Amino acid sequence: MAQSGNQENRASRVSAAAHGDRYALAAEGANDALWDWDLKAGRVLYSPRWAAMLGLTAEALSATSEAWLGRVHPADIDALRRAIDALIGGGARRLEHEQRLRHADGTYRWMLARAVALRGADGIALRIAGSQTDVTDRHWQREQLEYDAFHDGLTGLSNRALFLDRLGQAVAMARRRHAQGCAVLALGVDRFKLVNDSLGHAAGDEFLSVLARRLEGCLRDGDTLARVGGDEFAILTEQADGLDQVMAIAERANAILATPIVLDEQDIFASVGIGIAVATPRLRNPEDLLRDAFLALYRAKAMGTGRVEMFDQGLHARAVKRLKLESDLRHALERDEIDAHYQPIVALDTGRIVGFEALARWTHGERGSVSPAEFIPPAEETGLIVQIGRKVLTTAARQLVAWQRAGLAAPEMMINVNVSAKQFSQSDLAGEIRDILAATGLAPARLKLELTESVLMENPELAQSILEKVRQMGVRLCVDDFGTGYSSLSYLHRFPIDSLKIERSFIARIAERQSERTLIKTIVDLGQALDLEVVAEGIETHEQRRQLLALKCRLGQGYLFAKPMPGEEVGALLAKVRSGASLFPPENPPLTVTAITA
Repeated sequence: MAQSGNQENRASRVSAAAHGDRYALAAEGANDALWDWDLKAGRVLYSPRWAAMLGLTAEALSATSEAWLGRVHPADIDALRRAIDALIGGGARRLEHEQRLRHADGTYRWMLARAVALRGADGIALRIAGSQTDVTDRHWQREQLEYDAFHDGLTGLSNRALFLDRLGQAVAMARRRHAQGCAVLALGVDRFKLVNDSLGHAAGDEFLSVLARRLEGCLRDGDTLARVGGDEFAILTEQADGLDQVMAIAERANAILATPIVLDEQDIFASVGIGIAVATPRLRNPEDLLRDAFLALYRAKAMGTGRVEMFDQGLHARAVKRLKLESDLRHALERDEIDAHYQPIVALDTGRIVGFEALARWTHGERGSVSPAEFIPPAEETGLIVQIGRKVLTTAARQLVAWQRAGLAAPEMMINVNVSAKQFSQSDLAGEIRDILAATGLAPARLKLELTESVLMENPELAQSILEKVRQMGVRLCVDDFGTGYSSLSYLHRFPIDSLKIERSFIARIAERQSERTLIKTIVDLGQALDLEVVAEGIETHEQRRQLLALKCRLGQGYLFAKPMPGEEVGALLAKVRSGASLFPPENPPLTVTAITA
């Protein structure tokens, strides 16, 4: 019996040794670290890989659970203990838990522990065996992704998503307190496009980065600064006890920009427009507060540079109305509600019609006639003006051809069509005009395009290239609203211009102001010297006509002669004029021209 017992003990030791060898071999070959916790003995075996992950040697580790649990980050230890207890107690079949462990260099690294429990016949856990995987890089990547998701890549500031999250918390707190509590300042860089266009986008990015750092200097503790768009920023101030504090931030923002930003050895003087919206107890949506601040910003920028404007409910009502108008305008193009009306251009001495200006008009399906002053600005901003301009140009060309074929219009009659800035910037405007002329049959020499000085001078090199292509086709060119734009007249020599239109505001004051008469005479003399046709716009009275004739201005248009009218009414007018009727309205006493000096 004694011999038999010795043999069993010897076999047990051999089996244990073999088990240890297999464990050591497995631990050495595994990429992950291994550990084995004997719960009854309270002894834990750690593989060399487990120790190496923490910058330790196997000899430096005691075979205790404290060698592991004592290195766990204080914020993670309770959750890990609960997970281990659940595995031991049978509440969980497996352990899978991430925790931070202190490395030998003092930093913490994220580790993923996985384990299963070995149980006796009575179901009580005898040991836990598991592995450990270093998942620090994965956590860093996840943290970086989370950071990138809520921060602006250029400036490092909070982005729109993070700003709205913090704003939502501030609004909720303000609502609970039944007080205002927070305000949003929306900031937009004045004339930022000029920086990009003159110095390039890389310099523009550097400009925004420097600006972000300066704006951070305007903040109080607890305020949040975010970049929410290209050159647009937002500030959330959560402890706004009064409007004075909010205005103080706005004043600091513009004051801190008084010192120029130096880019490529150039001093760039920056200013920002600022819109302010204050939370109210009834406000429910943080996006509404941000929207309101930007509505105020857009009003500030429309009024000049460095302006500060407060939001009011009228702004929101106008924005809703504007959005509805833009939607209706898109439908108007689909429904063919946009048409051309025509205002005659006449010889001021005889009343002979020499041409017409084609003007866009919109007859809304429900509202009726919509003023151009109402729909042209949003058409410009949305780019719909390009489609409108194309429609008016095509309609006007086709209409003049129809009048000519009906014998109502002389062969030399002109049709003037306005070209917007967005139309003019098209890369193939000349090609589009060529196609329209070919489709309608209008002779190129009968078409005159009207452009403002600002359109021509925004990019003179591009303008010259486009105008030369158009002029080579035989199409004529006119500068509209002359006298209100650039003081330099060199472009009149540079560009192939045929005629000038005197801006209507000068004509309106011609009878009252000597300065207006002097200016008009200067424009007329300039036109004669450069062999340019001069047309006066906005003539409404016989006295204005007398003054213009005395100043030797030959051509004009305005309500004195006719309002813009549909094509069919123009046809009737042309037939009436052909029969000998005068275009001039009757006056008492009759018109007499006297010599009037400028």
